Amino acid sequence: MTEGKKIGLQIKGMRKQCGFTQEKVANDLFISQSYLRKIEHGEANPSVNMVAKITSYLENALSGADKKEVF
Repeated sequence: MTEGKKIGLQIKGMRKQCGFTQEKVANDLFISQSYLRKIEHGEANPSVNMVAKITSYLENALSGADKKEVF
């Protein structure tokens, strides 16, 4: 399994733990839903900053922090 696929699966798992749809996460982060889907499936090569942005958003959601404070 490639690193991109592993990262994508981790992001997908976190998103599902939050109970969020791809549409919600994509809209909140101002990215396209198709791009998020490609990241989750290991089909895109997101920048380190993009991975950090997504994981930070999801970690804050999992910890119960106000998501709007992230950005």
